[in-house]
Amino acid sequence: MMGQNERLGLLIRILDPEDYQYIRAYDFRIEARFRRERMRIYRGELRNLASDALRSYRTRLSNINAAGRWGAYPGLVMSTASTFSSIGKLWLAGALFQMRLPVMVDVAAHRERLNNFLTAEALSQ
Repeated sequence: MMGQNERLGLLIRILDPEDYQYIRAYDFRIEARFRRERMRIYRGELRNLASDALRSYRTRLSNINAAGRWGAYPGLVMSTASTFSSIGKLWLAGALFQMRLPVMVDVAAHRERLNNFLTAEALSQ
């Protein structure tokens, strides 16, 4: 099974313009279809990441409740909000990329934020 970091890396790789430029050099119609299909995959994977983040939130919340660490709630809420903000920004980056506009979002930073949040669940158990 693929690790979380590799999964996020492949997701971000979809936004690499070099693949599309290479295909466009041969046939722009194929490039448009290729871009459309990869963006469909990208959006689906973002939905999967959002459900993983929600599952991770619930697991961590359960752990906090079981341990009685009531002071950890604000940190968990802020971390979860930051994660969903990152997912939203990655969605925006994908929308800009699909319309062939410049992507003004630091996708690597948001990938790391998602990776940190999703792997923190495993550490908290």
